[in-house]
Amino acid sequence: MQINLQFFINNSYMKFYSLFFIFSICMMQIKAIPIFGKDIITPDSTNIRKSKTVTTPFSYIGFTTGLNNPGGVIGFDFEIPVGKYVCINTGLGFSTWGNKIHAECKYYLKPNQIGWAFGTGIALNSGVDNFQAKMETINGNEDVTLNFHPVQSAFFCAYRHWRFGRKRSSRFICFFGGDVPIKQPVFKELNGDPLSAKTISFIKNRAPGGFIVGLGFSFGLHH
Repeated sequence: MQINLQFFINNSYMKFYSLFFIFSICMMQIKAIPIFGKDIITPDSTNIRKSKTVTTPFSYIGFTTGLNNPGGVIGFDFEIPVGKYVCINTGLGFSTWGNKIHAECKYYLKPNQIGWAFGTGIALNSGVDNFQAKMETINGNEDVTLNFHPVQSAFFCAYRHWRFGRKRSSRFICFFGGDVPIKQPVFKELNGDPLSAKTISFIKNRAPGGFIVGLGFSFGLHH
């Protein structure tokens, strides 16, 4: 399996996620955006529009993306309310360390799964077998073969949700937090000269664990 590492070598995608996250937070604070349920009322208005009724879905399905995201670089997300303020969340996607799956418990500060929420859970990165790519070794750039071992991690996130849509059941989500590997990520070189210190550092920096920042969308499912 030949894989081009240029996407992962370029650090610009990390800057993109951070800047886009900050931009999204600022935009969501603009109170005059009708799509997020804020009605604009002018002094000359004779009829005040009534706010739309929020119907609580029995579950949500969506996707998330981000840096050290529990759902991976990009992944699907499934959330089930189990109480007025509590939800169980799970999902799967792909990451820089193989496929990724997670399970999480979320607690909302408001009912109807809106506003701020806090969650904690476990994520599993599957690892990658027989990963082949051209990397820097002690004797220059050459093709090498690596195995990335599976990694489990524990994470904590703070979420901010905004509703939109006709039934007010779809949500835009921003989140941040931290991810801590239960065991240190391990990889093994199967073929090629020993990797250079620069390459080893590069791989460790892309291993699971660290600061979490991301965003996503979810769509409410009704009976």
